[in-house]
Amino acid sequence: MTMNKTLASLALLIGLGFSTASAEPYISGAIGLGVPGGMEIEEVEDAIEYDTGLALAAAVGYDFGDVRLEGELSYLSSDVDSIRDVPTEDIGIDDYKTSLTSLMANGYYDIDLNAAGISPYLMGGIGITIADVKLEYDNTTYEGDETYFAFQLGTGVGIAISDKLDLDLGYRYFRPTGIEYESVNWEASIEIHKFMAGVRYTL
Repeated sequence: MTMNKTLASLALLIGLGFSTASAEPYISGAIGLGVPGGMEIEEVEDAIEYDTGLALAAAVGYDFGDVRLEGELSYLSSDVDSIRDVPTEDIGIDDYKTSLTSLMANGYYDIDLNAAGISPYLMGGIGITIADVKLEYDNTTYEGDETYFAFQLGTGVGIAISDKLDLDLGYRYFRPTGIEYESVNWEASIEIHKFMAGVRYTL
């Protein structure tokens, strides 16, 4: 999928939600842990391994009942732990971080269990992420600071605190695609597991 098609799909999903008067608007915010898997570079699995990092998310959307649509801005920052199983401090790399800033269009399906105030859900999303990936090693800088297509899948549960406020506990599998280090013509892939806790307020 091209970047233009991705942006068009993102705009369409958000536009559909915001143009429907019968739905209830909401805002949400969440904080949690991002657990990156090892980054694979040129078919070398776990070439770069990361520490658990900070994950943040904020969204605006519409609730149609069983279905929700939203636009989400998220951020993840994580330190590099080791390169090819060698700790960064042993090879002269200090305070190296990778960050991902993402704009996503998400869809949710809320499952009615007829249990007061408890609503499990399934979710999925597509969008773009700006990956600030830089590695300085052996007097050489390898960069991958570009915009990429990304998708995410997840599940969780909403717990009603009041008529308008819900607690949200969830898990997301997040995957940017096609990361490249242009200076050395490397291709890389990484997956991230997010464990989030947040609140959703119906306006």
